[in-house]
Amino acid sequence: MPDDDRFTRSLPPRWRAVRRAFEHEADLETVSQLTERALAATIRDIGGVPPIQEICDEAHRVARERSAILPIDGAQPKLWPKKDRLPQVDLAWSQARMLVETRAEELAADRGTARHEVAVRVVRALAYQFGFGRFLPGLVEKKGRTWSADEVRDRCAQVLARPGIDKLADALLRRPDGNGVKAPPRRRPSAKVTLETAVDDL
Repeated sequence: MPDDDRFTRSLPPRWRAVRRAFEHEADLETVSQLTERALAATIRDIGGVPPIQEICDEAHRVARERSAILPIDGAQPKLWPKKDRLPQVDLAWSQARMLVETRAEELAADRGTARHEVAVRVVRALAYQFGFGRFLPGLVEKKGRTWSADEVRDRCAQVLARPGIDKLADALLRRPDGNGVKAPPRRRPSAKVTLETAVDDL
C-alpha cells in the first residue's frame, strides 16, 4: 500500500473529507467549510487547549512589558513557555511566543485583542498539526495531481484567513476544554464533493 494511502486512512474522517476536497479541486467555500468542521471536531477530540486564556494573558503581559522598555535599556522581556503533557498546549505556548516576538505592539494594546490574535494563531497551527501537515505533502508528491507546492500553500493560507477561523478561535476562548465547540454555520458543501465523500466523512 502506498505511503500516502496509509497516512490518509489514519486521518480522522473529517480530515479525509478535506483531503478529498483538495484532490477534487473544490471551490474555496467548500474547502473552508470542511476544514472548519474538521478543526472543530479536532478541538473537541483533543480536549481543547485548557490554559488558552492564561497563555493569551501572559502574552499580553509580556508584550506590554516589552513595549515599555527601549531596546537600549537591555534585554527584552520574553514569554517563557510552561511545559505541559498535552502537545496542543506546548503548541499554543510556542505560537504565543512567536507572536510576542513579532507583534508585541499589537498584543500590548488590548487584552481582548491579544486573546483573539493568539487564539487565531493557535487554531491555525492546530490545522497544520492535525490535518494539513499530515496529507498535503502527499498531494504535491503524488503523480498525476495538478497541485504545486505554491498552490497548496496559497490555498491553505486562503482557507485559514476566512472569518470562520476567527469564530472558531473565539469559541475556543469561550470553551477552553473544547467541549461543545462547533464550526460556524455555513451552506452545505458542493454536490461533487459530497457525492464523492464517504458518508461518515461528513
